[in-house]
Amino acid sequence: AFHHALGSHAGLKIGPVHHQHVQQWRSLLGSEPLALGFGAHAVRYGFPYGEWRRANLGSHRAAALDRKARRLDDTGALRLELLECDAVRSAMMAGRDFRSGRFPDDPLQTAHGLEFYIDVATSGARSGLAQTWHLVSGESTVALVFGLIDKSSFRYILLCCNYVAHARYSPGRLALDRVMAAWAASGGETFDFTIGDEPFKADFGCTRTPMHEFRL
Repeated sequence: AFHHALGSHAGLKIGPVHHQHVQQWRSLLGSEPLALGFGAHAVRYGFPYGEWRRANLGSHRAAALDRKARRLDDTGALRLELLECDAVRSAMMAGRDFRSGRFPDDPLQTAHGLEFYIDVATSGARSGLAQTWHLVSGESTVALVFGLIDKSSFRYILLCCNYVAHARYSPGRLALDRVMAAWAASGGETFDFTIGDEPFKADFGCTRTPMHEFRL
C-alpha cells in the first residue's frame, strides 16, 4: 500500500536511518535496507563525571587537554559561555569565517545555509531546544559548538574553530571537552556526535552505530 501511494516517486531513497529505527521502516516499507559506509557516534556519561572523563579519555589524553586549557587560561582567562539568542548571529558569522576553505560544500559558506543555522540556533536558544557554546580566551574566540537538545542528549551539529589564533591548543577537542562537561553538569546523560566516522570521535569514547538506507 505504501509503495502504491508513492506512485511516480519509485526510486526514492530514505536515509540515513539509525540502526534503532530500522525495524519500524522495514515494517512500513516491506523491504530490506542497505548498510551505509558511515555510522553514528555517541557516548553515554558515567558519574561522578570527573572520574568518568579521565577513564573515558584516558589519563594521558585528559592530562594533555588540561595542559592546553591551562596555557590558554594563562594567555587570557579561559571561559565557556552559553550564548543568548541576541548573540547568535555574530557568533555564527564569525564561525563561518573560521571554517572558510576548510570543508567542501560547507553549508555555512552559503547565504541561505548561514541564515538557516542562525535561525535554528536563535529560535533554539529562545525555546531551549538548541544551544550555542562559545569558548573564549581573553577576548579571542577559541571555538563555537552548536547542537540540538533531545531530552537528556546533546546532539552536536556544528564546530567552528579559530585555528589561525589557537591551532596549537587543539581548539576543537578542547571546546568539545568543555561542552561535554557543561552538559553533564546540567543533568545531561548523552553526548551525540551524530553521523560521520571522523577519527577524533573514537578519542572521546564514542560507540559507533550502523546507519542504513532504504531504496524503493
